This record gives sequence, C-alpha cells and structure tokens, in this order.
Amino acid sequence: MTKAATANFSFIEPMKAMKVNDLPAGDWIYEIKFDGYRAIAFKADKEVRLISRNRKSFNDDYPVLVDSIKSLKTKSFTIDGEITALDENGRSSTSAPVSST
Repeated sequence: MTKAATANFSFIEPMKAMKVNDLPAGDWIYEIKFDGYRAIAFKADKEVRLISRNRKSFNDDYPVLVDSIKSLKTKSFTIDGEITALDENGRSSTSAPVSST
C-alpha cells in the first residue's frame, strides 16, 4: 500500500452492540445483531483494508469481498459492518459456513 493511501486509513474504534429490553424513544436507527465478524472496510482509490474490531486484517480471509469493495465507484470511504453467513432460509447462522468466495 502506498504511503499516501496508508495515510487515509485511520482505525476507528467500533461501537459495541448492547442488549436492551426496550428500544429508546425518538428517532433512533438500529440494526439487528447477526452472528458474524465485525469488520471495518477502508477504501482509498483502489487500495482496500478490511480490518476486524481487534485490528486483525481480513484481507487474506475475504479476497472476494476486498475485490468487490475495490470495484465500487466511490473513490474513498469507511464502512463499519459485519461479515456473516446465511443459512438456506436466509437467516444468520453460526453453523453456516463463512466462505471467502
């Protein structure tokens, strides 16, 4: 990775999910917790880093995902998300194989 691109990647500590009994009042946005791997994707031009919440690189584990991120037309961005596998019914599953393809 070039020095210029590396300078654009600054690790952002992800917020951890928290269990609640009731949703807060007001205009809040939330998402369901899936059984997957938390990942932050950084893109600068054609250079991509896919990093775990513990700062482990996922680039070698998910090359197809890295290539997909590289192909996006947006020049640079940071996305906080979750890599997950779905079972045959489309549900997140810890027993469904998480594949790099």
